[in-house]
Amino acid sequence: MENVGDGIEVTQGFHFKSEAVARNFDEHVSKSVPEYDRMQEMAANLSDWFIRDGSTVVDYGAATGTTLQRMMTRHSTKKVRWLGYDSSEEMIAEAKKKGIDCITLRDLEDQTLMEFAKNDFSVALYTAQFLRPDYREIFFRKVYHSLTTEGAFFLVEKVRCEDGLIFDIVQNIYWEGKLKNGYSAEQVLSKAKSLRGVMHPLTVRSIDEKLHRAGFEQVELVFRNLFFCGWLAIKNR
Repeated sequence: MENVGDGIEVTQGFHFKSEAVARNFDEHVSKSVPEYDRMQEMAANLSDWFIRDGSTVVDYGAATGTTLQRMMTRHSTKKVRWLGYDSSEEMIAEAKKKGIDCITLRDLEDQTLMEFAKNDFSVALYTAQFLRPDYREIFFRKVYHSLTTEGAFFLVEKVRCEDGLIFDIVQNIYWEGKLKNGYSAEQVLSKAKSLRGVMHPLTVRSIDEKLHRAGFEQVELVFRNLFFCGWLAIKNR
C-alpha cells in the first residue's frame, strides 16, 4: 500500500476507480499539479470564443465535474448541452454531489463504442496522458471529427522532456514544489511509483504532430509550466 498524500493510498498503481481517490481528488490534484486552478479558469475563458446558444460542449475525462461546473457558471444564460465522459463511477458520483449529472460512464480507449457527440467546444484536461500512446492519435482523430467547423479542442497534458539534463532539472523543481505544498518525500516518491505504466507522457513535438495528423489545421501551445502543457486546436473545415 502506497501513501500518496491527501488521504489517498493506492496498491498496484494509481487509478481513478477508487472512492478514496474520487473523494479527495479535487484537493489532491490542485496541490500536486502546477496551476491546476488556472487551467480550469483558462478552459472557461477559451470557451467564450466557441460557445453560443444551442452549442454542445464535451469534457473528456470529466472527473468530479470541476471543469464543467466552471463553464456552466460562466455560460449560465445560454442554452447549452453539457456532456462529460469518465471511466470512473466513483468520480461520477462525486460530480453528482456538486449537481453535475451530465457525465456518462465511458472508457475512452474502448474502440467498439460509437463516435463522440457532435460539439462546438471540447476539453481534455490531464486525461489523454493516461491513454496508451498507440491510442492517443485515434482519440485525437475522434475528437477532431466530433467538432463542428470552427470548433475547438483544449488539451492539457503532462509531457516528457526530450533532453535528459533538462528532465532532471524540471523534475527536481516539480518535486520541490510538491514538498512545499506539504507532501513528504516518501509521498512524492510513492506517487511517482504509482504512475508507472499508468501515465504515458509524450513530448511536445509528438503531441503537436499527432494533433496535426488527426486533422487539426490550427494548433497552438498556449500554456506551459514545467511538465504541463496546454494546446488550443481548431478545426477549420
